[in-house]
Amino acid sequence: MERNIKYNKISYWLSIVCFAFGLSWLSQLLISFVLGNNFFEPFLVIAFFFIIASRHPVGNILKKSLQSKSFLIFFLIISIFGLIGFFNSGYDFMSVYGDYRVNLLFIFTILFFLSKKWTDSVKEKFIIHLFIVISIFDVLALTLRPYLWIESTKQNIGIIIPAVLAVYYMRKNKYLYSFIFTAILSYDAILSFFRKNYLFAMIIFVIIFVLFLQNLAKGKTNIKNKMKSMFLIFSIIIVGLYSSDAVYSYWMSNESKMIHSIVRTEELLSGDSEEVERKNSLLVILNYPERLLFPQGLGWRAFIDDVEKEFRDLHIVSSMDSSPFYIGYHYGIIILVFLFFIAVKHIFYAFFQRDKFKGAYIFNKMVRIAFFGIFCISFFTESVMFTLSQAAFAYATLYSLILKPI
Repeated sequence: MERNIKYNKISYWLSIVCFAFGLSWLSQLLISFVLGNNFFEPFLVIAFFFIIASRHPVGNILKKSLQSKSFLIFFLIISIFGLIGFFNSGYDFMSVYGDYRVNLLFIFTILFFLSKKWTDSVKEKFIIHLFIVISIFDVLALTLRPYLWIESTKQNIGIIIPAVLAVYYMRKNKYLYSFIFTAILSYDAILSFFRKNYLFAMIIFVIIFVLFLQNLAKGKTNIKNKMKSMFLIFSIIIVGLYSSDAVYSYWMSNESKMIHSIVRTEELLSGDSEEVERKNSLLVILNYPERLLFPQGLGWRAFIDDVEKEFRDLHIVSSMDSSPFYIGYHYGIIILVFLFFIAVKHIFYAFFQRDKFKGAYIFNKMVRIAFFGIFCISFFTESVMFTLSQAAFAYATLYSLILKPI
């Protein structure tokens, strides 16, 4: 009996490691470096068998979600648009498949975490365990990156996962863990050279600080823990001030780093950033919806030239500049409008109805509003949640936590 329990625990954690590696930026980095493309699917399949072997409740929920009518319907729809993209792109299988698997992952993740089969404790532990291991893998990826001869300065690594952990542990009154994951999200943001990550990090810093003050005001910590907490905050401020010069020097170490970190951020904050294509990719939906009437199918890379030619007057160069344009171009304006109304309905219920049935969530309304703001910023300014595997999983999980919090 004890041997079986031990075996089940080992299988569970092996599934977590395999899931996390497949969904982490580390797998994207290493597998792409070796094979030239990121094939994360084998790790998810292995993880599936481990979680089933562990006899953990998550395994049963996973099977039920794969067999659900909702997923089968979305699977059929995405497959149809995958075929449309395959023929319209001139049989560019790899481009179409790249989008196809990420779109499936995004939809399945939402359905999986919104399943009614979950209990709060099982769902909470699974998400936190998975996020912790992914965060560790992502830190390893950023640390190893300089040794893999990667020329690109910008790295599209997100900070959603450590951000959720930092907020979670602050809400649980575990300040040390919260500050550890705050440090990790800072590390990820600094080395990513993406302005959106700097903005998201600032939002999370504010939320964590407000939550900390709320904990102190509500007397959730005794005098001894308050002293420890104040010491931690004081230490973080000192370390932050001490390391700021090192971060600035790192950003200024070459022209590419300086442009993508300091110059672009200054442009954004001053309002001088001229992102014409990103603005127009949103305006085309309102001003020229007829141009998105006929869906082109999946495979954004295969349609770069077509997008540039068709929308040359609006200076739109690809469907990567916003998720609404991505959905409109690849699935058609009708699907976009339908999904918009479904999302509005669910968001309305999440913020105005759900709290009536249960008042105390770890992710309370203030936290969920902040998360929703982060989700919207990303949704309207890029389409990575439909084109990158980790972004798909992270944003889909975040969306499910907004709709059905733990």
